[in-house]
Amino acid sequence: MRFTHFLLLFFFTCFQINAQNTAWQRANKLEKGFNLSNWLEAYWLNDNYPDVDAYKKSDLAYLKSIGMKSVRMPMLFEWYSDTIPPYTLHETHKAYKLIDSVIKWTNELNMNLIIDNHHGRDLNDHNYQKQIPRLSGMWKNIILKYEYLDPERVFFELRNEPKNDISNQHLREVNHAIIDTIRKYNTSHTLIVGANHWNSGESLIVAWPYSDKNIIYTFHNYSPHKFTHQGFAWTDLPSGVKFPESATDEEDLKNQIKNVKSWSDKYNVPVFLGEFGVSTHADDKSRCNWISTIGSVIDEYKIPWAYWDAIHDQDSFGFFKNSILSDDMILSCFKDALGLVTGTASIEDPEDYDLKIYPNPFKNRIFIQFNKLAPLVKIQIFDSLGKSLDHQRFKNNKVLDLSYLNEGLYLLRIRSEDMTITKKIIKN
Repeated sequence: MRFTHFLLLFFFTCFQINAQNTAWQRANKLEKGFNLSNWLEAYWLNDNYPDVDAYKKSDLAYLKSIGMKSVRMPMLFEWYSDTIPPYTLHETHKAYKLIDSVIKWTNELNMNLIIDNHHGRDLNDHNYQKQIPRLSGMWKNIILKYEYLDPERVFFELRNEPKNDISNQHLREVNHAIIDTIRKYNTSHTLIVGANHWNSGESLIVAWPYSDKNIIYTFHNYSPHKFTHQGFAWTDLPSGVKFPESATDEEDLKNQIKNVKSWSDKYNVPVFLGEFGVSTHADDKSRCNWISTIGSVIDEYKIPWAYWDAIHDQDSFGFFKNSILSDDMILSCFKDALGLVTGTASIEDPEDYDLKIYPNPFKNRIFIQFNKLAPLVKIQIFDSLGKSLDHQRFKNNKVLDLSYLNEGLYLLRIRSEDMTITKKIIKN
């Protein structure tokens, strides 16, 4: 009998070690990434939710070309599933069809995908026990729907940013129940789990890892909040905050990341910086100081990350000018701090798509010609600073009347699901 117990203990220990090794290996493969933000979690769009044109495969392809390996996809799963048993997913909703598109894109591009349960219903110290059946049932349905996805590339994040109105102890009970439910149906996929207080690193380092070893622990960093969130319409925080504002700001930011790394080392569990970013309302020098500080420490500790809101730049955290995905539009200090590599994107070459744009320079009109039948595309005109001036949709060939423009340099962006081309044009 003792020998049987010993064998069971031996095999269980081996299983746990293998699961832990798997979590580490997969975490290391996440490397650099970005969030598909302001899209499938954007409940504020109301009747316009979701914006079906917010992202295309070509956007992901470009970001991959500059060094990003992973995509975090926030989704309103709790809003689009039933609140009563059996907690059915509303799979006919077009948001689920867009998830299928992202799954297809990331598979074709060989990118990692994090499927993230974002902006959930209220979960607090008073109602958490009543919410456990709903959350467990919903996650059962999510896992059964997506269990066919490659566990080496696809991850599931249980809940984005639990607030500070639920304690870590009670959140732990909720997550334990969800994890146990998931593992009844799926033991292969790696889960991503964080702590309370909006996934803060400070909350994570006072928590204990779960017994399940196939977990990556996530944390977010927007510190100092009054700096990174300044000027937003949805925060009411005033602009003009500098970084560093005090002599200890940079060291404090580094120590926050260092403390998470120490916690990771202590428990031998992998960690992932799932969100970080800095407001476009901050001055350029301060933004560069902040991203250089956090970039240096996550690089030193080799912590995988996903930047929030990389593409957008108005009232956001973006580091491309006016959301133009082009080497010319990326802010150089972000490129350096995040170790991004430009100049490698073949999608920037019109010849790859049998596309002609002429004449250039032009006087009043410019011709866009596809030599092959093209799908519906969107064109946009930007000034040299990235301000959007015009946008249109067309199929196949197009003559643009640009007589209303003043003489000067402009950017012409042509975008479809499979391509994004940004070309400088000159009016004289």
